[in-house]
Amino acid sequence: MNSWIPGRALLKKHYFSALIATGADKRQLALLKQKNLVPILSLHRVTDIENNFWSPLKPQLFDQLLGYLTKNFELVRFSELQKQTKLPKAILSFDDGCLDFYEIAVPILKKYGLPANINIIPSVVLGESIPWHAELFDFLQFAPDKYVEKISLDSFSMKLNRSSRTQKAQYGEKISRFLKNRPRSERIKLWGPIAKLIQDWKATKERPRLFMNLEEVRRIQNDHEIGAHSYTHESMAFESTDFFQKDFARCQQFFRDTLQQKLAIYAFPNGSYREEQLSYLLENQVEAVLLVEEAFTQAKGAVHKRITLSADSFDTLKLQALGYLVR
Repeated sequence: MNSWIPGRALLKKHYFSALIATGADKRQLALLKQKNLVPILSLHRVTDIENNFWSPLKPQLFDQLLGYLTKNFELVRFSELQKQTKLPKAILSFDDGCLDFYEIAVPILKKYGLPANINIIPSVVLGESIPWHAELFDFLQFAPDKYVEKISLDSFSMKLNRSSRTQKAQYGEKISRFLKNRPRSERIKLWGPIAKLIQDWKATKERPRLFMNLEEVRRIQNDHEIGAHSYTHESMAFESTDFFQKDFARCQQFFRDTLQQKLAIYAFPNGSYREEQLSYLLENQVEAVLLVEEAFTQAKGAVHKRITLSADSFDTLKLQALGYLVR
């Protein structure tokens, strides 16, 4: 999720366009090939429905991105990272398992014959829960002021200014960080009153479904690499060893018994983890552990950093995909 500041966004757009004009994209491609660096491009949503708190990539830009990537990269699966390619390798990696991945991104991927990695939350796929962050961002974007202005959290004094897109984005980022950077037991207590406000709002108007269900996941699992995004989408750095291991065991059981495949890919929610958790995953035959950290990865190894994509122009998106900001 990125803050949106009108003047800064316009300056960045012109800056990236100027870089493209000077051949920065071609130089960066050569550098990736020379050093065998792999950009793993991290996304969440592809949709025309705007949300200042949960920034999506517009379908037209996603289509342009895939067209560019197919000409300049070998788009591979994690299971293919070791293979030799003439072009630099890249991977498309989606988190959360949003419904617009199935309805919008998958048809565009099919158009180009490309695979992607999609990391799902089993409790959401099974209809047991909806991630609190998704509920929050949907509520902040679409609920009337009379509901939103009632949000009250101890030790969180910032109020939402809905007249300013910049302030809305900053508010969403700060309240999300306030809630996610704590153990689940603490967050549940804080979340209760907000959940009640959301429930009251939803009672007045049904909201569209945000995530894939089990049948939709099964329809795509042969064409795309399915990974786990934990069982309940908690910030694991703040959870106990026992909680983390039990959560992972539930993911393993879901993949084994429900999807009938091995759990080979695990993406930490919110980029939150401890080093011993990395070791535990590798000891339990996870072949690709996904972080965020806004950096390239190497083809060798099992722990991979990713680069977040979020842009409103193709030139900006192209240079993000090339990892230009990483440099």
